[in-house]
Amino acid sequence: TSWAAMAQQQCDPITSFPWREKFESYDVGVFNEPCWVNEPIVANSPSFEISTDAQSHGNNNTKKLKLPYTQQGDRTKLVLPEISLPSTGNYEFGIDVYRWGASNTQEGIRVYASTNGAIEGATELGFLYRIPDQTDGNIVTAEADDGWYTYFFPLPQDTRFIILRSENPGDHSVYIYLDNFVVKQRVFVTENQIV
Repeated sequence: TSWAAMAQQQCDPITSFPWREKFESYDVGVFNEPCWVNEPIVANSPSFEISTDAQSHGNNNTKKLKLPYTQQGDRTKLVLPEISLPSTGNYEFGIDVYRWGASNTQEGIRVYASTNGAIEGATELGFLYRIPDQTDGNIVTAEADDGWYTYFFPLPQDTRFIILRSENPGDHSVYIYLDNFVVKQRVFVTENQIV
């Protein structure tokens, strides 16, 4: 039995939107919660944790996700709870990421939309660089300063799972912080009108 099948047996899909996760209700430590999958892709890679660290990231001492130090080649995935988007409307996934530092320019989190909970065959939505001056050329823009930034990724209509995959092709990394997840209907602004 696949982990996606096990997750489906434990939890009904999320059907009410907007859906938000601020991580305040979870215990500090390794993030092992029902309906989520937090596992290394490469052996001995670190898992995502719940943290209240305020040091070096904007004095945000609320609970948030943290990916601890990683080594070259480490990869970990976090699969969000299953969602069932309405058949009409356009939806997006929003996420806050603390971008900081100046080394290891290829380190970050790759964001996928999946129909079955697997990365293979999933749609890549973008790459959240930890380093602020890097861009994926699409959603994630280069930023001038260290700080918290919010990005929204349009979701394909058939999305059932959102997957975050950490990547570190360099020799070492520092913490990556994520917070305030949301799946919501997209708002399109036109001249003089909100659709």
